[in-house]
Amino acid sequence: MTIPDIGVSPIDHGACGDGIADDKAALDAAFSAATACGAPLFLPGGKRFKAVLSEPWVWDFDPVKYDGLKITGQGKRQSIIQLAPTFSGGPGVKAWQWRASSDWYYLDASDFCVETTFDGVALTIGHDDFRDPMNFFTARNLMVFNPKVGWNTEALRLNYLVNGHLDNCQANCFANGQGANYGTALHHRQARFVLHSNPSYGNASHAVLFDGGFNVDIEFDVGDYENANYLWCVNSATSGNIRVRGGQHSLWQMHGVYAPQSMAKAIVFESPNIANAAGLPAVFSHPSNGSRVRIKDLWA
Repeated sequence: MTIPDIGVSPIDHGACGDGIADDKAALDAAFSAATACGAPLFLPGGKRFKAVLSEPWVWDFDPVKYDGLKITGQGKRQSIIQLAPTFSGGPGVKAWQWRASSDWYYLDASDFCVETTFDGVALTIGHDDFRDPMNFFTARNLMVFNPKVGWNTEALRLNYLVNGHLDNCQANCFANGQGANYGTALHHRQARFVLHSNPSYGNASHAVLFDGGFNVDIEFDVGDYENANYLWCVNSATSGNIRVRGGQHSLWQMHGVYAPQSMAKAIVFESPNIANAAGLPAVFSHPSNGSRVRIKDLWA
């Protein structure tokens, strides 16, 4: 299974991948082996690797030795990492965190799924204090689900991304289709020059949330954003120049976009498809947004 062109597999280190046995030790061993030899960490398809956590699970990346690590699977519904925390969450409490001691570069995560029901954050990249900017992060076909019912729940938290690209990625929390929406699907905390291509973020209280400081020059190209209290929330005075091209924006319970604290040009929608379902609020942009939100060429 350990083939240089494919990578180091947790199966090589004793993982069962049956969704029952605890594979955390095997996943950690595979991570260490992959970084030691410079090979990708490979998650084979048809496997559900379960990690039973008694405390937050942290992968510390040496910013020099681990430069350019690739974590890859064989499909986001084929290669699954199932987090089973036995400790309580809460605001900012993390189930699984990838981080470094300083600037790190070229992390590549593709073709797998992370799922849990945890009353905290499922997957976090970077420290919350922004000591380790993640440069040139690439994610493709990455899926993060955390359908725990609770306001503190988050699926994917991204701390301080610089020059990143997320392609065909998904993040969901909880929505029952009857107005009960919880959590934050995608949480951007400081970012510059980041592109999201054809994503799907929703089933949450906030589908996409920006805070923690500056979030500028971030683009979303088409995609699907629905089933949330607020589809978009820009909640930082130094955030702005966020552009959303096209895409489907629907099934909001409060407003589609809310920018209570932000720069003068917080977010611009270009040719969006905005249409809420019958019986749900019709007003997409919160009345207090003013010029902070701009909508061009609405085609609903």
